[in-house]
Amino acid sequence: MLHNALARVVFATCVTIACRAPAVGGDGARMPASDGPAREDSDGSPLARVVPGDYLWLLDYKPRAGVQPGPLETLLGRLRESKVPTAAKAEGIAWDAKRRAAGGIDAQEHARVVGLVRSAVTIPGYASRGDLIWIVRIFFGPREVLQEAWVSSSTGAVRWIFPLEKPGSKQTP
Repeated sequence: MLHNALARVVFATCVTIACRAPAVGGDGARMPASDGPAREDSDGSPLARVVPGDYLWLLDYKPRAGVQPGPLETLLGRLRESKVPTAAKAEGIAWDAKRRAAGGIDAQEHARVVGLVRSAVTIPGYASRGDLIWIVRIFFGPREVLQEAWVSSSTGAVRWIFPLEKPGSKQTP
């Protein structure tokens, strides 16, 4: 009897969560879900992996044939025509900048693009509002983040999140 009552409560909770009304902004437009790591899309497209504010999925986006280009196609076109159009180029720029600024690199360091975000502000000499910025992490070993570089896709300029250190001067916890 207790088992059946508990099952009804769990079912009712799941139905309530699944049937919740979508979030709507002040202009009446539907807002992206913010209570999970990704938005589900019914057609199985790359949008299923979307994290609000991150455009890294855009690299897998394939425009549909015969459909008039929209904002995603425009954004993807701007990225393709930019100074830093690929994740590999962003990693290379961050890696070279780290090597020059820190006076070298450690054999255990490696770089990986972890995000692609759109700037909401203009920073002279770096990026304009609406430009895409690559987020490149420099790892030390398999799990420790040593540095994070933000590489402007439009200028190729780099901004560092953590202070740069010379190899061998790493602080241990």
